[in-house]
Amino acid sequence: LEPALVQVNATLAQRVLTVDAVATQKPLQPITAHAELPFDAAATIAAPTSLLDVPLVARLALPNSNLAELSRYFPDVTSISGTASADVKLSGTLRKPEWKGALIADASRMVLKGADMDIRAMKVRASFIGQRLTLDDMSATVSGGQVRVGGTVDLTELADPKLNLRVDVKEALVVRDDTMSMRADGRLTCIGSLVKADVAGRIELVRGRVFREIEFLPLSLPNQLPPAPTPVRLTTVAPTAPAMFAQWTFNVDIVTRDPIRLLGNVLNGGAVVNLHASGTGAAPILEGKVSQQDARVRLPFSRLTLTRGDVIFTKENPFNPQIDLQGESVVGNYQVNVFATGSALKPTLRFTSSPPLSEPQIATLLATGTAEGDAQSAGGVAANRAAFLVLSRVYRKLFDKAAPSRKDDEPGRASFSFNPLGESLSRPSVSATYEISPRWQAEASLGERGFRGLFRYLVRLR
Repeated sequence: LEPALVQVNATLAQRVLTVDAVATQKPLQPITAHAELPFDAAATIAAPTSLLDVPLVARLALPNSNLAELSRYFPDVTSISGTASADVKLSGTLRKPEWKGALIADASRMVLKGADMDIRAMKVRASFIGQRLTLDDMSATVSGGQVRVGGTVDLTELADPKLNLRVDVKEALVVRDDTMSMRADGRLTCIGSLVKADVAGRIELVRGRVFREIEFLPLSLPNQLPPAPTPVRLTTVAPTAPAMFAQWTFNVDIVTRDPIRLLGNVLNGGAVVNLHASGTGAAPILEGKVSQQDARVRLPFSRLTLTRGDVIFTKENPFNPQIDLQGESVVGNYQVNVFATGSALKPTLRFTSSPPLSEPQIATLLATGTAEGDAQSAGGVAANRAAFLVLSRVYRKLFDKAAPSRKDDEPGRASFSFNPLGESLSRPSVSATYEISPRWQAEASLGERGFRGLFRYLVRLR
């Protein structure tokens, strides 16, 4: 802060001491103070402590001051636009003063350093009587969501003030980046002290979106291995709150008001959250589960429907959840079941099929649409399908760059295959299949002898 200029004018008349002071501290407007108290010089000299028991009347006022310059003194604040004012009255005695006043602040916009959020319409209405501070209205619009804080703070013990606060949020932004967007509604209470408080309430996740694109076939030159995937380091170290919240306890329900939408080129559907956060800031605990809802995994030549999908968080190991997933797929004449169980860090994946195939054959079937040893795999159909996928990817990269990324709620029902080695209608060169229903399919094929269209009704025997 720059040096402040303080001017004090004291007048003693008819045993009344009147003090007027003006303090100028840029960038704030001049702060004015006025005080009156009885003053008997002879009695005060004889008994100096008697001055502590005389009645006192004082007032301190801060006119509306521009807050823009305050960003110079707060490193985390990039800019702020608004004003603030204060009015404080003092009565009682110097031994036992009684404070009463109000603080009013309005900021149209504030930008925080490194925070991807827009803070607007900030409002602070606070009043205090004695050592009790009341937050009458403390609110802001954060990235389109509303955040409001109310309650009281008892400042009798400045080192450990008593808290009785409530926080209400409406579509508040929780996270937003290239892969995820999440907002929340809810109400939390915070009762206790700054050292140890209890946080309780309920949070409802709303308007959740998860976007994820997965590259199946990274392009490379002939006889060249695809690039190695980016290394991922997994850790089992549980997160903790900042040190000042180490002794705070939590009792918060976290649920979804509407399912989180999973949007991508592979996984589509929804996720329902039902979790409970407890423990302390030093050792938080997360219990409950996240369940998949109408989730589907769309591979290049097959589609997997998740009939059961739970991610389970337990008290014993809250940040290494257990997974219990089951998926079903119909590929050609095969009905496939996929099971994933165990720890999320080291899951166990199993495949079964009807008619029975080995697990490597089932994996090939899901990835390419044909199984090794299957009659349809003759002539290199699997390799040709992979080549068709690569050619499609090259076309989109070269000629369709401006097209927006498509994330369908329903995975496509059409599939294509290309076999340049085909010599008859039984092995067409180009074919397309459209799934009308789980039992009806329409197929069109074009080969050396012409065009053929078929309707198929699938009967599966178990």
